[in-house]
Amino acid sequence: GHLNAARCATDPLHVQNNTCANWVADFTVCTTTTYYQDADGDSYGNASVSQSACGQPTGALAPGRRADWVVLDGAQPLLAGAHGDAITERWIFGGDSRFVRDVMVGGRWCVREGHHPLEAQADAAFASVIARVTA
Repeated sequence: GHLNAARCATDPLHVQNNTCANWVADFTVCTTTTYYQDADGDSYGNASVSQSACGQPTGALAPGRRADWVVLDGAQPLLAGAHGDAITERWIFGGDSRFVRDVMVGGRWCVREGHHPLEAQADAAFASVIARVTA
């Protein structure tokens, strides 16, 4: 996946696992886009209410906003009795990928019930590489 500066700076999981170590080497400058609020849904933005970003506007659950979701598996024992920030803290500092049940990126589900649609293909490709490397 792609990492960005904000994620590397604020996501303890990526810092902890050192996946951001090479971020600077992969940095590319994005073209800033200005997004205009469309509160009435008429497809014409309000020129006096805008936001500039490299991606889509975030920060609210509303039409026209980017929909990125991670749904955790509430059946995980470590999450038992957790509320609010404690849920995220237990997942980040004590959990692993088994805690993630569903993932939505840009309004499209890419992981459902813990499985990516291309998981079987990825597993087969990985097994093929391992077989060639160890032959």
